[in-house]
Amino acid sequence: MSKKISQARRAAGMRAEELNGHRGRGAGKRLVAMEAADILGGTIEPLMPANLMFENIYAALFGRKQGKEQFKQARQLAESSDFLSSIIYLKELFFNDSFSFGENNNTKLKNWLRAQAYDFSRVVNDAWQEWLVCDNVVAFWQAAGESDGKGQLPVVTILDCEICEYKNAFGMEMLTLSVPKLGLSSAELARLKASGLDNRYVEAISGGKKLLLDKTEGDRFKVLTRAKVGKGLAAPRVGSVLTQIGAMDLLGIGDWAAASMMKKVIRQFKKGHEITAGPLAGQPIHFLKKKESDQIKNANKNKDGAYDSVTNFDVNIGYPFMDPNYFTIKKMEGTLSRLERWAGPIGRLLLAGPTQSPYLMDAFETEGRRQRKLISDFLASIFSDESFIGNADPPVDLVPRWSPVTFTSKKNLIELSRFAQPNGIASPQTTREWLGLNDKEEGDRLVTANKNKQRFTPPFEAKQGIVSGTGPKGGRPTETPSGVPAEQS
Repeated sequence: MSKKISQARRAAGMRAEELNGHRGRGAGKRLVAMEAADILGGTIEPLMPANLMFENIYAALFGRKQGKEQFKQARQLAESSDFLSSIIYLKELFFNDSFSFGENNNTKLKNWLRAQAYDFSRVVNDAWQEWLVCDNVVAFWQAAGESDGKGQLPVVTILDCEICEYKNAFGMEMLTLSVPKLGLSSAELARLKASGLDNRYVEAISGGKKLLLDKTEGDRFKVLTRAKVGKGLAAPRVGSVLTQIGAMDLLGIGDWAAASMMKKVIRQFKKGHEITAGPLAGQPIHFLKKKESDQIKNANKNKDGAYDSVTNFDVNIGYPFMDPNYFTIKKMEGTLSRLERWAGPIGRLLLAGPTQSPYLMDAFETEGRRQRKLISDFLASIFSDESFIGNADPPVDLVPRWSPVTFTSKKNLIELSRFAQPNGIASPQTTREWLGLNDKEEGDRLVTANKNKQRFTPPFEAKQGIVSGTGPKGGRPTETPSGVPAEQS
């Protein structure tokens, strides 16, 4: 046993030295003590997950990473933080809802898109994900050659920001890629060359080299960033809440550790009592003796589940348990409120519950329209560029659009339709689109229903008291003389 304890202590000490030696930490500021190895029940347990994950949490708490490392950190947090991943996923669902190039009934556009067989949705999805995580989008493609012909649109790649070195000096843009070494086999590299990929790219991929994009070589790129012109790529906004996300991780690990402790059930036998009054007050006469303790332990050794037990009147069997209040959400309220402010309206909608403001969706819609405008203009500048279109000649400008009613509830859409169509503000086609109906399909069905009225006329009228037909004034329906529902008059 002593040998195991010494081995565990050495392992804990090595791990403590590793964590305490983290870059940027001043001397004497120890973060992990030798006691990090817990001695429970006579056995040694390794470092708890809180310590194993501490290095990542430290980086999140203090945000010492700069430049490319910030983008890596933002991407990791977007995948590992339940709060951050939920916010980003929800924003992507709303902002990228029902992507199209508009003109849904444009037959020429539909035929052109079908002929191209190009995955526009993939480019749009990648752009949204990079924008919402890193607050920058870097798109790269090779200019379409004259020999490509129709249907050969170049592949647009949304690059990871961490491999991009972007500079903008007085309007002169320069982009250098730190291409990661992919470790491709000779056969795979030969396949890339045979596909027509330029040797510059093959060498960069095989050797993990830097590649300066050159317009004279056919390289094309576009950059969308929140940073001012000349400032390069903007730092991801998630950096402003690294401390809060780190705190959430720590609180979550605390819950995990407490839940793990609860799997070890402690059975406590209490016997004896203290004397609080009389001449023997404070005397240990009725305290549990070692002999009695050994007898109780032996009697209940290796017994689990339901079994018979005979005890003295003052023997009490208890099961000490973690207080459920330890897991209360209240300990996270301060952190959640700060994260909620960072997340904006969608954060309030996600966390506020029944007390949320009815105007939050309007604020979220304003944010969504702004974000859509930025992404739409960025992608349209690519899809309308001659180096992308080549000889493809689309029938309309390829401007990404999304559903105009994403942020409006069905109830409000119905009320809007009741107001807009009768007053000549919106056409029946528009109101059908608001409600998610296919205009042509519904129109054809109405024609069919009109030809067979007996089959499609409801037995009871929806407007009780009004019969079909036109009255003498402006084509309005006439009311029944009795003022009662039509089927009774």
